[in-house]
Amino acid sequence: MTKVVTASLKQDGTIWPVASFDSHARPRVSSATAIKCKLEKVTKNLLNPNGEVIISDAICFVDTTIAVGSIFRLGTVASVPDTPDNLFEVVNYNELNDIRNIDTGRWIELNLWNKALPTIV
Repeated sequence: MTKVVTASLKQDGTIWPVASFDSHARPRVSSATAIKCKLEKVTKNLLNPNGEVIISDAICFVDTTIAVGSIFRLGTVASVPDTPDNLFEVVNYNELNDIRNIDTGRWIELNLWNKALPTIV
């Protein structure tokens, strides 16, 4: 990403990448990783891979590829409490190359995750 794009990513985020899913389709995640991001709370309709309409609660611009099913929280890894709150689930990942195919913009669409942090493997 260009310096112009990465300069706008001024917020710290914590991501728990999805590692696998259990027999009930609940995610299992890896340990927390720090990312730079820019979170915008907007509501948007989108289609999931099954063609069903889902509503995202926020869009977050990021500097790295993030897997669908991962768990996101705004704030540094050090600021995560023992029982994390304000969690989001990644429901969609997008990337778009510029016209010269030099830079890539990346963003994730998020839904509020009103459950406890999934099992860390």
